[in-house]
Amino acid sequence: MKKNLWKVGCVMLVCLVGALMYAGEERVSLVPVAVSNAIAKMFPGAAIEGVAMETEGIEVYEAEVEGEDLEGEVTVTPEGVVIEKEMEVDFDTLPKEVKAALINLADTDNIKEVKEETVYYEVVLKKLERPKVGYEAEVVLDGREVIVELNAKGKILAKNVEQDNDEDQGQSGSDHDDQDEGDNEDHEG
Repeated sequence: MKKNLWKVGCVMLVCLVGALMYAGEERVSLVPVAVSNAIAKMFPGAAIEGVAMETEGIEVYEAEVEGEDLEGEVTVTPEGVVIEKEMEVDFDTLPKEVKAALINLADTDNIKEVKEETVYYEVVLKKLERPKVGYEAEVVLDGREVIVELNAKGKILAKNVEQDNDEDQGQSGSDHDDQDEGDNEDHEG
């Protein structure tokens, strides 16, 4: 009896999650159960704010999640493989190298938001030996909002000025692929 109630509850949860998933302003008509299960497993108790289906070389689902002390996005394949997650993090929890690089770049009052990006698979779905961890911060420099990408050692990889039309314009830095081997360290935050 308890097993049946549990199964019914799980089916109802999956149906509810599926009903709440959107791609932009259009509903995603069919979200694989594996996607919602992967998200629920990674973020127990978190609410799924929306899901968009995108193509990044392969079809993926990007979900916005919110819960107690967490907010971010997760990218999942239709089969339920988590490719990457991008979570907002508190400045005080950053590695000292990343904090130092951001403080060197801007006053802490001008650092609006920092996100930790953890990549588990490359877009070609090559399993990584260990996850890549990087950071993205919104800072104000010379009165302009700038998105700064850093690796776990605090090396600035890219700076992009936010445009009014939500298009980024690259200013300096290099691609993520230019990271040194030692820059690909895990971060417990």
